[in-house]
Amino acid sequence: MDVETLTDPVAFLREAGDLLAAEPVVGTIPATVAQRLLDHPEVQRAQDWFAVVRDGGRVVGVAMRTAPFEPDPVHLLPMPEEAARALAEAVSARGEAVDAVSGDRDAVRAFAGALAAGRSVRTVEETRLWEVRSVVVPRRVSGHLRPATRDDLAVATAWYGAFAREAAEQAGHEVMHVVEPSREEMLRRIDAGVAWLWEVEGRVVHLTGINPPSFGVRRIGPVFTPAEERGRGWAAVAVAELATRTLAAGERCCLFTDRSNPVSNGLYARLGFEPVTDYEEVWLVGDDGLLDSTR
Repeated sequence: MDVETLTDPVAFLREAGDLLAAEPVVGTIPATVAQRLLDHPEVQRAQDWFAVVRDGGRVVGVAMRTAPFEPDPVHLLPMPEEAARALAEAVSARGEAVDAVSGDRDAVRAFAGALAAGRSVRTVEETRLWEVRSVVVPRRVSGHLRPATRDDLAVATAWYGAFAREAAEQAGHEVMHVVEPSREEMLRRIDAGVAWLWEVEGRVVHLTGINPPSFGVRRIGPVFTPAEERGRGWAAVAVAELATRTLAAGERCCLFTDRSNPVSNGLYARLGFEPVTDYEEVWLVGDDGLLDSTR
């Protein structure tokens, strides 16, 4: 196995493009992230990287490390276990500390096992990737969907930040990552048409994000309704409308849920989303239960 680490998103998309195009829904995260860095190079950090793993010259695995939060997981797409172990060896040889790994469950476990070095592997979150091919239209509710504008900056930023905290609360586990976008990042998302709001009589009650297309796939998220507005169908109609528009444009549509969250899993199943594959995030912890970065 040969591992190549790349910092240039153009080079990564060139090298990994055939694999990503073959399974564009499964590859939605690295494909979307690479496209964002390509479109906005100013947001790339010096420590960000992508990687391809080759077997006899053929790309059999893709990974990245670009998360702007701690503990900054390495993210893996499905790959043979020997490819995941080769990647772990390459990362370790660079002297790079890894406390967290996310992505395809089997690849994650092989990679984390190769890096454990006396630490235990603790599963902290299990997610499910869903795709919709035919939207089941929910009951009509009052209001309408509209793109967020710069006038919505404050509420959009706050709701993006609140999503991870409140989704974890619904799922009944600790918060893994909370990232509130900077003013500049949120403005970029608004200007790119990523953030959408459901509005009722001049009052915004819900936010749904949808990423620009990459390899013909759009990924929905976050999906957030403040607590006082829940149970009124805003999320269902917003997601259904964005998914319908995506499919009508000839693109595919997917999203992730926390497998522990019965609310979101039930909602998307009712809208016609079907499970594609399961991902997980694991942390490598010492005997004291702490990550190396927290010692």
